[in-house]
Amino acid sequence: MRAAEKRKQGTSGTVPFDHLSEAEHQKLDKIAATMIYDTGLPLSFFEHTSVKAFFRQLRPAWHPPSRDTLSESLLEDVYEDTKKEVDSYLDTQDYLNCCFDESTNIKGDRVMNLSLTTEKGAFFDSNIDLGAATVSAEFCADLAEKRLQTVTRGKMSRVNSFCTDTCSPMLSALRQLKQRPDLQHTFTIPCDPHGLQLLIQDICEDVAYKELVANANTIVGFLKNAKKQYQIFKEIQRGIYKGKCYSLILSCDVRWGTYSGEFERLLLTATALKDWTRDPRITEEARKSQKLRTVINFIQNPRFWLHLAELSDTISPIYKHQVMAQTDHAHVGYVRGRWDAIWEHLKQCEGRATFGDYSRLWPVLEQRKKRQLIPLHTLAHWLMPQTVLTSRFSPGKPPSFLE
Repeated sequence: MRAAEKRKQGTSGTVPFDHLSEAEHQKLDKIAATMIYDTGLPLSFFEHTSVKAFFRQLRPAWHPPSRDTLSESLLEDVYEDTKKEVDSYLDTQDYLNCCFDESTNIKGDRVMNLSLTTEKGAFFDSNIDLGAATVSAEFCADLAEKRLQTVTRGKMSRVNSFCTDTCSPMLSALRQLKQRPDLQHTFTIPCDPHGLQLLIQDICEDVAYKELVANANTIVGFLKNAKKQYQIFKEIQRGIYKGKCYSLILSCDVRWGTYSGEFERLLLTATALKDWTRDPRITEEARKSQKLRTVINFIQNPRFWLHLAELSDTISPIYKHQVMAQTDHAHVGYVRGRWDAIWEHLKQCEGRATFGDYSRLWPVLEQRKKRQLIPLHTLAHWLMPQTVLTSRFSPGKPPSFLE
């Protein structure tokens, strides 16, 4: 209403050949605020001269809201309207699937995030501040149950399933929820993208690959922090790759899929990296640095590139499956087939491995698969028509799901 009062005191919403009623103006203001929310645009977006000129031509009678108007009232109104709409929709759903996890936010505060999934997708529900409490499996289970009592208005039969990661406390929380009288009917499902990330971690932390991964991190970390050397490297790239320049990607341990991007980018720029180690702009004084000499030795070692290519070929397809598992169209019916495809890929990797010891690695990978897959995944896999249609059964032999 503040925006309406300002318009009454200032410029009228009537201009030649265009007119807006107050209700129409308010409707456009709310649509504009929703756009800011959805796209993450800055509050000052509508104050840019070119944006004003565009809307002046598009709809002269509409005056876009200022950043003050957006922050003081419009965004809050849009949030409340959207929340009411989501709450009303969730009230109509007979099957609610709950996903929760405990972590720390960007400020270092301990929180538990809880979201609800329906056939239309996932809806964020709450971000619970855990404070200094002892966050045990029972504590997490209690919080999730308490919140769902509110969401379902006491009708816990509407809760269809729980999903969280496969760390021991969260798996224990799932077991505790499953044992509670009003939740014994629910399914408990491990988070597949998280499991695939941990599968990549299992491979990267194997004795055969651990040093290689550390060496790759050393190369990228050094160049990212040595600004002058990084610029020399970029200039070399432009000369080799027809003016193009590729930034190196630094992996993150809590996001093991990022190692795929790091390795692929190193391999893509391998020629430029090797040329950089011989560039005359790296002075003799600079070459006295132990860290620089170490990085140069890694890059000039042919075995480093041979082994990095092998490791990249191993984990990159797994990362692609992880990305697919995170899409809006992913569901439990795809999980078993996804892991079966990964296992076939790993068997092929074993056949052409030059330095990885799969006799030591397989037990670790099998344990990860056992921890991740549950009977529900197999059932959902074989309930999909395309699975049955594309299956090939040997004569006289039962299908694999009956074995």
